[in-house]
Amino acid sequence: MKQILGVIVTLAALFAINAFANHGEYLTNDSSRLEMQQQIVGVGIVLEKIDSILLIKDVVKDGSAYRDGRIQQGDLVVAVNETLQPGDGYISTANMTLVDVVSIIRGKIGTRVGLLIERGDQTLSFILKR
Repeated sequence: MKQILGVIVTLAALFAINAFANHGEYLTNDSSRLEMQQQIVGVGIVLEKIDSILLIKDVVKDGSAYRDGRIQQGDLVVAVNETLQPGDGYISTANMTLVDVVSIIRGKIGTRVGLLIERGDQTLSFILKR
């Protein structure tokens, strides 16, 4: 059975996520307020979790991923790296919830995040500015 979850990770991603209502995962109003105070942003991708696969459903126009131009609809996010510090590796997204992945992708405006992407038989590494 497919478990489909979606979330928009954009520069304007400060809204309640209703897509998680059937799965008990929410971002509360307190989370949204905290994000506004700290200027927490994403990279402008729409994600869908199907079993252990994290699919990029869309690249949001004017988001940093769109401006970068390399990430494409249909790419799979297989790992993320929040810190990009020497010695810190990528963390597999296979056993993470969508909320956990989004919390890693989001961060303070101007900081960077690493995404390891599978596209066909290629594995690509991208560093995007939030």
